[in-house]
Amino acid sequence: MPDSFLFDLGQLSSKPLFVSETGWPSQAADSTTNEALQAAYFTNLQRTVDYAKNQGEQIEVVNYLGMIDAPVQTCDMIEQILPQDTWWCSLGIRNRDGTPKLAYAAMKARSQNLASGH
Repeated sequence: MPDSFLFDLGQLSSKPLFVSETGWPSQAADSTTNEALQAAYFTNLQRTVDYAKNQGEQIEVVNYLGMIDAPVQTCDMIEQILPQDTWWCSLGIRNRDGTPKLAYAAMKARSQNLASGH
């Protein structure tokens, strides 16, 4: 997405933006995504947020969907009912066992930069 995406969107209203339930899967049944692409999505999203804020746009919240991948039981049900939507099971920035994915490292680095004032 272009750096100006959220800024351009914000120009359509005088109200602050609230980015809700955004995310990117780290796996898909058709192998079109992976952890590196998930981390790149997060990094690109942050770049668009920074651009919009630097242009004076108000962004109240960015709510990233999924701290941890969905439980096995949930994914088994999705696979039976909607096999094309199994990508939903890998939206977390941590694997089911809690181990971090590349997107987690990107988010953690971002948080540390914000905390240190960068």
